[in-house]
Amino acid sequence: MKEKFGKRLKARLAALLCVLAIGSPAGVVRVSAHGGEDHGDQKPKTETTAKGAVLRTTRLSDFEVTVKHPPLEPGTIAHGSLFVTRYATNEPVDAGNVQVALEAPGGSISEVAVAKSATAGSYALDIPALTDGGYTLRVTLTVGGKASTATFSGVEVLNGAPAAGAAASWSGFLLTSIFLIVGIGLFAALVYLSVRVAGRRTLREETVSA
Repeated sequence: MKEKFGKRLKARLAALLCVLAIGSPAGVVRVSAHGGEDHGDQKPKTETTAKGAVLRTTRLSDFEVTVKHPPLEPGTIAHGSLFVTRYATNEPVDAGNVQVALEAPGGSISEVAVAKSATAGSYALDIPALTDGGYTLRVTLTVGGKASTATFSGVEVLNGAPAAGAAASWSGFLLTSIFLIVGIGLFAALVYLSVRVAGRRTLREETVSA
């Protein structure tokens, strides 16, 4: 009897562990790819750093373009950074000419001042004060006499709004925390009930034997 109960208990614990492993929310863990790693999807990616800055990254021909800036608020000048590297090796690249602009839905263009820094492939950006709304960010590079443009859509300028991707990151973290708490609670409850049932059966068997 004890052997059968032990097998059933092990089976229940194994099933619970499988549910926890399979049911964990997808997309919570992010992996950044650089150098010889797999870059995966080549569409523009937007994420938020631990300090709240916005990182926008995309592939542009043989290069990778990354724009970093704080959350943009109406009527406020912002300072950002632009990084240009080779897509395959992550080697910094000094473009011959760099132009950055923000386009409003109505078609009006706001030029972003670009200044080359002392670090290879790195540029300082002065983003002008903008009105609230959604914008498209365009970065045009001229390398070896050839010009190409990287486009980042969904640039939001909002009062006190979180940076793009911050809400998704926070909701993912909250969902994972809730899932883990519930999973641990269920596991503890199952172990507790199993121990109680085992104790009652042992006591019953001892009483019958006596």
